Amino acid sequence: MNVDALSARTISTYPISIGTSLALESIALGTLPAYDQERVVTDDVDLSNYSSVYINLVTLHRNIIGAVGSEATIGLKPRDAAITLSDELDVIREIIHANAREPLKLVFYVCGNEGLEKHFPHAQFRQNATEKQKESHALLQVTLSQFFKLHMHRHVSDTRNPCEIIYDKGQLSIDRNEKVLLLTHQAIDLLVHQKVHTVDLLESHTGVLKPVSMFHTKLHEGKGLIRIPFIDAMLVIFGDTQTFIPWKKVVRQEIIELAEKHRWNYTTTKTRIRVNLSEMKDVLARDIILDML
Repeated sequence: MNVDALSARTISTYPISIGTSLALESIALGTLPAYDQERVVTDDVDLSNYSSVYINLVTLHRNIIGAVGSEATIGLKPRDAAITLSDELDVIREIIHANAREPLKLVFYVCGNEGLEKHFPHAQFRQNATEKQKESHALLQVTLSQFFKLHMHRHVSDTRNPCEIIYDKGQLSIDRNEKVLLLTHQAIDLLVHQKVHTVDLLESHTGVLKPVSMFHTKLHEGKGLIRIPFIDAMLVIFGDTQTFIPWKKVVRQEIIELAEKHRWNYTTTKTRIRVNLSEMKDVLARDIILDML
């Protein structure tokens, strides 16, 4: 099981894993039959609004594994997965450049996120605790290693479909002046919006285009957190599905109540948050949060 399982993975209108295909169908539909014939594409993504597209390779790998199915991944060889990832990269390059009216920077990236403990000293980090999680993580690591070996001597910056493939040891770093369309499932990547001109998230599986005003949905239980600005401190406190464990509920609830009282939104500044936090009853939590701001 392995190459056959990868070849038989679920796709949609593009010959790539369904989660990735459904995202890119918001840019343009492919030529293959849709997996869901009744699905309506709700967002029309215009690439002319962006100067660059950044795509997380870990997200692509996750979508490949999801399209194969957990049982079929047993015995999956990392090199086969790496070749599939590379093939998907080629298809995505063609889709992006075929639908871009002007030259567009395309970057496929992996972030090692080294040094998070030092950068977020008050965070509780998620760990790979179960055997299944450990096996999945090991497959990812070896697959990415094989993928980068495949591309060591491969020229991907041709004039027709140029792209960059990068490994960033720290957190995602993007030039301040870029207007970015970002495809990732890792909420920590979205913190880049604090320094970059424009960042919109193109969501896997749904194809929904989310501006900064909707980034709160990437927090743990985030759909109802419309008052919570998506900044470093709030990501640490409220947590997400990939990196951070949420703080205890009583602290989160007090912040939610303060946010509602003072009518915070995604543009609320750290200065205003600091002022409003003076009303917190949990003085210890307040002082830690102030230290993070």
